[in-house]
Amino acid sequence: MPQHKVQAGDTLSAIAAKHQVSVGEIKASNAVIADVNHIEPGWTLDIPATKKTAKSPMAAPKAANDASTGEACSPCGLECVAFLHVTDESDTVYALTQTQLNEIDDEIEELQAPLHELKQKEKGPEAEIPAAREAAWQKLEELRALPAPEKSSTAEEILNEYEAKWALAQQRLAHQERRHVRIRFEIDRIETLILRPARQKELLSARDQLSLEVFATLYRELRETLPGVKATVEAHEKAANACQSDVASMEKRLKLL
Repeated sequence: MPQHKVQAGDTLSAIAAKHQVSVGEIKASNAVIADVNHIEPGWTLDIPATKKTAKSPMAAPKAANDASTGEACSPCGLECVAFLHVTDESDTVYALTQTQLNEIDDEIEELQAPLHELKQKEKGPEAEIPAAREAAWQKLEELRALPAPEKSSTAEEILNEYEAKWALAQQRLAHQERRHVRIRFEIDRIETLILRPARQKELLSARDQLSLEVFATLYRELRETLPGVKATVEAHEKAANACQSDVASMEKRLKLL
């Protein structure tokens, strides 16, 4: 049985194309392969014999039709019908026979079938969508079409993160609201206790007049600050509402899982 030693950068699909066999046939002949998307340099893989490889070597084609020989070109044993470029092999293009192309088309159709079925189910009753998604996920896992991520977060973890952001946004909003209330309180207090009484009686001492000017300046500054503080409160309120919307959306999605 022919063998192939895996080199750095090799993929199982490229090895299969090179030896004119299918990925499934190589996997079936090598117990070391648990995932067709993962092979390691240094592995020695058995290449199963196919009907083509089991036959005797193909005779070299005769010379092309030429006036000097008068011979016609003999038909080629293999006919290239398509080219395949593997994305992680930028310098390599594989020539495919009709059989290999058919196998690839069959594999693509098999991989797409669960997604097509899920798409149709999602057009139906909402209550049936979670089960349809679970079925599609299991089918893709069986086909080994779902590469394992290096790190993943569960839906509950994402929801907890959204809830933490919402809580922080609420704290910031509450702080700005307290600030707005405090400034309003100081403005009303200066107006009620100092400025309004001062308008009703004449201040004779220079000390009272100086104190009045200080409070009048503070009053103006607080009133000028108030619109900006109000705008800040509105911005934080908008951010808190957005976080709340994210939490509600994630809770709704969890119910569909």
